[in-house]
Amino acid sequence: AVVVGEDFHFNYYKITRAANYLRQNPSCLFVSTNPDPRALLGGQVVVPATSAMVAAIAETAGRWPTATCGKPSAQLAQQILDRRGLDPRTTCMVGDRTDTDIAFGRSVGMQTLWVESGSMSEQEARSSKPECQPHFMAPSIASLERLL
Repeated sequence: AVVVGEDFHFNYYKITRAANYLRQNPSCLFVSTNPDPRALLGGQVVVPATSAMVAAIAETAGRWPTATCGKPSAQLAQQILDRRGLDPRTTCMVGDRTDTDIAFGRSVGMQTLWVESGSMSEQEARSSKPECQPHFMAPSIASLERLL
């Protein structure tokens, strides 16, 4: 299997090796850990995240992942709820990306809180697809302290 996740040591050699495994082995499973396009390094500096790495391998290999095993996988969200005995109606998913974190929570009926501490701006969050719209928005996770 070729499994691609965030890798701060991602390089041309890794792209070449992964792409050739996939090209030479049609039955080789190709898995992405998440579709995050970018991550916040600090301040306003963004770096490529998993989907950028997946795209480099996929374009070179001529095929895209057959599975995503992390957020926003509804199966993973349901498994977490089941294993922890959580009720989605009283559980809130907190995250800084609407297309992964918020979609993850909404996929199983959780309440969702988007926080502006990551690589997505408030404007981007507000213009997300309906299934990715958060129930609540806050400038940071620190806002929860006064609510708890």
